[in-house]
Amino acid sequence: MPPLSQAKVRSVNLASANAVQKQLPQRSIILDQLTPKSVSKERAKQWFKLLLASDGNRIILVSVFFKNLHARLGRALDLVTLHPKSFGFVDLASMSKYIKEKLASSELRADNVKEFLRGMSGRKWHFIGKILWERYIKYGPVRQYLDARAARILQAVNDEIKAEISNTGSYKMFSIRNKEIPIKSEFGSSRYKLPAAVEFILESDGRKEFIDFAHVAFNREGYWTMPNPTEIKLPWAAGGAPKQFSEYIGRLKAAKKLFAVFDEADYEMLKRQPGFKGVGTPGDGKVIVELNPETLVFAPRGLKHAVVQPSKDAWQIVKPLSDSPEVTLGLGETAKGVGSLFDKDPRFNFLKYKVDASRAPFEVIYGAIFSDE
Repeated sequence: MPPLSQAKVRSVNLASANAVQKQLPQRSIILDQLTPKSVSKERAKQWFKLLLASDGNRIILVSVFFKNLHARLGRALDLVTLHPKSFGFVDLASMSKYIKEKLASSELRADNVKEFLRGMSGRKWHFIGKILWERYIKYGPVRQYLDARAARILQAVNDEIKAEISNTGSYKMFSIRNKEIPIKSEFGSSRYKLPAAVEFILESDGRKEFIDFAHVAFNREGYWTMPNPTEIKLPWAAGGAPKQFSEYIGRLKAAKKLFAVFDEADYEMLKRQPGFKGVGTPGDGKVIVELNPETLVFAPRGLKHAVVQPSKDAWQIVKPLSDSPEVTLGLGETAKGVGSLFDKDPRFNFLKYKVDASRAPFEVIYGAIFSDE
């Protein structure tokens, strides 16, 4: 797979969907023909019954509902030229197992089957967004771009730290309490790749998901920072990201505990960073680490939040996914009154990463999962 270079980051001027549609290659035409319009009512009713079932009956219904899933999923991935590794799975068996668990444990959120059927479109896009698109960004070719961006942002911070230490002896950063913290050493290590957490969980009144993805770096003093905390959204959900960003500091202040989930390889790199003293709890190829929000620090110019989303134009066009998709870099700003990162900030800027990706391959995979073949 060719690398996703910085040269790939440029504005993408797409023709209208209709104009492009006339020039679709053969594979795109096939994708269009196989993209499901909706899940059959019978399959949707089966899913509803599965979610209603008691534990004993649910085991039986799961085996029936997901019969031949492994084969269906394999054919769909072959068609869209993707691999389970594109979604962070070592093989087809682990991907099938994950999908079974997610669908079988979904929240019902419906009082009867008619209400459940009316909500199937929303469930489809929630599944595609949360299970397929989010994992594709975390583990597919765009991950290389996110790694590079975070490394560049952290390098800029470390350059400022070095310059200020030579002048004044320390560099001022800020805690979640908006307290100035004198920093006397750089973050991370140039000898190792910057590790990334693929999930964050806040514990306050119960456990709740936090940001979708972020790289983490420690320094010798035991402080840590996130160069580019990132939300991963579908186009129509991306509008809610600024509000999430504005609530970021407040949620950290209210949290009793903060947990981060790393892949095993990233956790090994994290352990090599100076100042890191966390203990990981391994399981299923992942490691859960408790992080201390009170030792989290930010650069004086604020956070470098980002939202990753498909380009609206590309999302509507039926075409295969590229091995090296183009990413358009833009800038967004929260609205007045939305909230603040720190008490003195009425609003702030965030980065937008728009990926040239079509929804069709994800719909083909979704259709294969819910097929009754």
